[in-house]
Amino acid sequence: MFQLLDQRIKITNVNPRTEKHGEENKLACDIAINVTLSNEVLYDFEGGLKYALYKKDEENPDLLDSPTLLTKLKFPLLGAIKWAAELQLQTLIVDFGIGGISDIKLTECKVNKFVFNCQEGGSVEINFRVQAHPDQDQIGKLCTLIQQEVNITLRPSTGEEQLVTPEQKQARADAESLFHSSAEQLNQVMESMLQGSEQAESDVTFEEVEKYIAKETKVSVKSIMRDLKTTSLQASSIIADLIENGRIMEPNAQGVHLVVLD
Repeated sequence: MFQLLDQRIKITNVNPRTEKHGEENKLACDIAINVTLSNEVLYDFEGGLKYALYKKDEENPDLLDSPTLLTKLKFPLLGAIKWAAELQLQTLIVDFGIGGISDIKLTECKVNKFVFNCQEGGSVEINFRVQAHPDQDQIGKLCTLIQQEVNITLRPSTGEEQLVTPEQKQARADAESLFHSSAEQLNQVMESMLQGSEQAESDVTFEEVEKYIAKETKVSVKSIMRDLKTTSLQASSIIADLIENGRIMEPNAQGVHLVVLD
């Protein structure tokens, strides 16, 4: 997963806005970020992405010894590449002032709108957007950093940072209760089906099957289920026994078995 640890980046824009949460407006913002990294970062998005976009520089023999050192663009005219991934529940920490408690820390962010600009030499420029919910003090600080280079950390939020509302907790509890209730009902249905299958198997005798086969020229699982009043499991078992004993032939494309005449 894409992460940045104390990485120097450029904040290219901050767009303050509001979001409707029920009847209330909640302060939000979109933070546009630009960073240039080694193309090794492409592994964080897709395992084969680096090999799809870069190749070895055969004009520089000193670089050919490493199989993973890909510095030459495969498609120089490809241009910017949009990547439709979205990371949920991310924490963004922006260095501000003397650091520590003065840093801007935003939790439960969304990270999306990735754009890759692959460059010769084995680097890739990445532009992306962070959607966050800052307070008024934080939004003011962020706006002062537009077009500035700063260090940031971007990583998944920890359990403590992923705040769960009482409504979300209740929804989870209801879902778990429904799951367990459904599982119990399913078990009861399966037990009833198995009991019915066992009862059906005990109702059909070998003699009945022989009499049935003697009157027919062809049979199938469906016909045995219909005429002998069996389950699909028992009908399949009867078919297998009849094939093994040479009483019927292998099925045709429609699943019908011809009866072998004595």
